[in-house]
Amino acid sequence: MDRNKEITRRGFLRTSVLMASSAVLAACAPAAPGAKAPEGDAAKTAPTAAPEAVELDCWQNTDGNLEANWKGDPNNEEFKKVWWWGGLYQVMYRPWLEKHPGVKLKISGHGWDWDLGTNTYLALAAGRVPDTTVGEAMTSQLTQLGVFAPLSDKVADLFVPGSTAAAMKDGKRHALPQCSGADVLFVNVSKVKEAGLDPSKMPTTWDDLMTMAKTISAKNKHEKWGNNAYFTYAPSANSVGAMMRVGHWFDQNNTPIGSDSGTPSLNMPGAAEVWDWHNQLMATSTDDAILNMDSLGEGGSAQAFNDGIFAFKASWTNDATTVGNDPKKPEVVAIEFPTPPGGKPSTIVIGNILQSVFARSSHRDLATDLLETRLPDPEVAGYMADNAGVFIFGLKSLLEQHETYDKLGGFKTEEAKKLVRVTMKALLNGGARCLVGWGKNADRIWIAINESWSKIWRGRMSKADIQKELDALQKTVEGLLA
Repeated sequence: MDRNKEITRRGFLRTSVLMASSAVLAACAPAAPGAKAPEGDAAKTAPTAAPEAVELDCWQNTDGNLEANWKGDPNNEEFKKVWWWGGLYQVMYRPWLEKHPGVKLKISGHGWDWDLGTNTYLALAAGRVPDTTVGEAMTSQLTQLGVFAPLSDKVADLFVPGSTAAAMKDGKRHALPQCSGADVLFVNVSKVKEAGLDPSKMPTTWDDLMTMAKTISAKNKHEKWGNNAYFTYAPSANSVGAMMRVGHWFDQNNTPIGSDSGTPSLNMPGAAEVWDWHNQLMATSTDDAILNMDSLGEGGSAQAFNDGIFAFKASWTNDATTVGNDPKKPEVVAIEFPTPPGGKPSTIVIGNILQSVFARSSHRDLATDLLETRLPDPEVAGYMADNAGVFIFGLKSLLEQHETYDKLGGFKTEEAKKLVRVTMKALLNGGARCLVGWGKNADRIWIAINESWSKIWRGRMSKADIQKELDALQKTVEGLLA
């Protein structure tokens, strides 16, 4: 489907809201938290009666009712509505409320990603500013637009830099991670052995990986999908998911596609070489295999990997729930991504759910205290990993235990937990960073990037032609950011 030829109602609303966002946010410039204290005689006669009850408006992934009879049981009615988020809310919010009598919390879901962003812009336009919110890719854009309040460096430093980098502005962090994840490379060990390679010598460099992938591909022929070795998601419209699984290659080569603050560097010297190298790596599998398994989502591509159609899969923490929980128990290991000559370790932080305080919150000090005291709590940070699976955490004190950490009850097998621990190590030590969050027109920018990637891959472009494509892409993105 050609998305350039189709304008949906949702797309029209999204575009309309984003076009109005600059004017909306200009009217929502941060205000100093709290009212000015009374002075002189006024201070002596200030009322001493208890203030009226305060209600914080906390936007979340889904609604939350702290009074509900929530249990971590699929048959529980509240669990059916809110999943494990309901348990997280209990653990995060209840202890704080006990210390703040007279304060109430309204916990409500407002969509995710672009839906959440649209609802945010509409709320700001209407002058009904919430107190806190969650986000992932949208957090960076909203940070650069001045929507969020800065948070304490002392608290932010408790988390790994990669988990808060997307919310950096003017040297301050504007979000803290509620939960997180990281990319690593999963390897189907049986495919390594079948190719006559030594499974104790996993690739540590780009050359090692390319040689191993080509060797495996030559021998790993599927009757329907042909010869395959490496899988990653194919570029697709305005999805950031594919770039989340290849962005690390560019960071490793010191040629990132952009800065944390959203300055594009798509055509910098050396970037074309990365695209050319990655083209060769993708060529160790057939286009049909990649596209068909891509269309099946995480579960389908994980099953194809477990079944041996692919030997390598760029994966994040959540993939351990599908790869590591396979009852057939294929021999799978996770490794940190191999690095290029002169390069550095890097991983993209994915599944990085952040919480922020709105700069125009009427209760900014209270909202800030809520996030800064509860999100660093190990029980809160580790809750989803120990119950839901899917995510890990950005808290340094927990990541530093990656070799032995076992509060991973959400991952149901020892094989899955071993894979997860490698993602913990990568998030702690692997040069982790969030994918670039563009200051505006993010959906149009991702469409442009994915279209260029598709041309580079499907067209098997030479390095010279890749550079021309990147030069044009850089101008396009700069124009969309102007």
